Amino acid sequence: STNIRFERCTLLSANGNAISVTAGFGVALNWVLDRCLLWVRNSSAVLVTLTSGTGSDWDANVQITNCVIISGGTN
Repeated sequence: STNIRFERCTLLSANGNAISVTAGFGVALNWVLDRCLLWVRNSSAVLVTLTSGTGSDWDANVQITNCVIISGGTN
């Protein structure tokens, strides 16, 4: 999905990423996380995967501002 906005939210996860998104090349996600708490126990808080292809050009536009991230993950 594109043009997603999370504001003043809490995202909790015990065994996976709080946010995990995969975008095809040439796709601008336009995601904004503002004033959120991301609390993850066994993984990364945010995972963005950008796929590749012939002529790949990325402009994912994922903004994380004014957030608190607590993560026990290794990434």
